[in-house]
Amino acid sequence: MKAADLARFLTLAKAGKLYEGHMVIEDLPGRATPEAFVPAIQYQQREHMERSVAYAKNVLDLGVRWRGSTP
Repeated sequence: MKAADLARFLTLAKAGKLYEGHMVIEDLPGRATPEAFVPAIQYQQREHMERSVAYAKNVLDLGVRWRGSTP
């Protein structure tokens, strides 16, 4: 990794905030996920993906289609 890339990453990491929401932790290596946890895990994964996409759009200013321009 280049020093400049590492410095950028460290700056970004230090500016971040802890995730304060509830989390379901799947810690059963080699075992099937209990059926009762499946909806919670799916919800959590979707919420994390939506937060990631919003961050990419709003903070990193990535993407074109969401800005309203036509492809």
